[in-house]
Amino acid sequence: MVNSYLKKDALEAGVRNELKFFQLTRILAQQTGGLINHHELANTLQMASSTVENYIYLMQKSFIVGLVTPFFANIRKELTKMSKVYFNDNGLRNALLGNFGRIDDRFDKGELLENYVYNRLKQKHGPDYIHFWRTADGMRLIL
Repeated sequence: MVNSYLKKDALEAGVRNELKFFQLTRILAQQTGGLINHHELANTLQMASSTVENYIYLMQKSFIVGLVTPFFANIRKELTKMSKVYFNDNGLRNALLGNFGRIDDRFDKGELLENYVYNRLKQKHGPDYIHFWRTADGMRLIL
């Protein structure tokens, strides 16, 4: 079911390599709430970094994922620094990972909670008003 859902979006957008698109989606599901490094993802999938960026853009436009940018007073830095990725539907994320276990038994309960908080903040404030902040030692907070 999840394959046909993603395949439909990929085909409508003209994605040439739907297997790589699906693999990228699964990797992003595994690193929900994590920073997106386009070059690292491109190396992992053996594809161009620009293709990874295009696929993630397609996922955003298809409402599969949402990106949260870091908070900076300087808008240029905000746009060029790595974003965090969240899924707009935890059910889709769970399907991609093949994990529908009880929350108490899950290894990714922190990621699920963080993704839930993202979705609630997005509903309340809109996606453009959500940012995260990192301290010098790498700690991250969602604002």
